[in-house]
Amino acid sequence: MEEYKKVLIELDDLMRSIGKHFIPDLEILNEFHLTKRQVAILFLILKKPETTISEIAQYFEISKSAVSQSMTKLEEEDIVIREVNHENRREMNLILGNNGQRIQHELFKLEQKMMNIYLTKLPIEDLYHVRDTLQKLDEIIMKEKKDKS
Repeated sequence: MEEYKKVLIELDDLMRSIGKHFIPDLEILNEFHLTKRQVAILFLILKKPETTISEIAQYFEISKSAVSQSMTKLEEEDIVIREVNHENRREMNLILGNNGQRIQHELFKLEQKMMNIYLTKLPIEDLYHVRDTLQKLDEIIMKEKKDKS
């Protein structure tokens, strides 16, 4: 068990180290003084355009009220806009506002930089292995959570 703990700490340290190298590339986020939850919600909206508050609440396993509270700042900063869902008029889709589109553009540039400068220096098989291992871990966590409920 001690070996697992050591590896977990090393993985955490490595992820933080890698992440800190890209902080300057995400300087745009500092303009808005967002909380960690607001950033997490924004990133989910960036990955899944036209998502709903219900879907976000379900994804993060938090209440719709908690999502709505976080949304206020994102809307005030024109990062996210609520739009009526044309398939279910009682629901609102969340789409990117002007500042949300600016953030999306900066993230796209960062992704390109990561691929072109860093990831291409690794064998693709290594990247597949990391992906597959993380996928297995996610499946284990989901199964354990389901078994406990």
